[in-house]
Amino acid sequence: MTFFIAHALGIFAGIMAVTLAVLFEQRSQHTPIGDISFSELLTQTDQSRVHDVTILGNELNGCFSDNHPFAAQPQPRLSGSDHRPQA
Repeated sequence: MTFFIAHALGIFAGIMAVTLAVLFEQRSQHTPIGDISFSELLTQTDQSRVHDVTILGNELNGCFSDNHPFAAQPQPRLSGSDHRPQA
């Protein structure tokens, strides 16, 4: 009986090792990031197709609802008095 338990644990450990190796290999394969325009990001957001967005400095990165990553460039700021509120 002890031999059976030790053998079953060995098989279980082997299966777990293979499963973990496959999972880590899949994580290491990078899915190419789709570059989209800022206006496309707004369109996709309006259509509830954006899962999350991270803004870091001048970079917008995120994932669509289907887990495909994207990167977008923010719209450039206009210079001058165009952005100043009127009193």
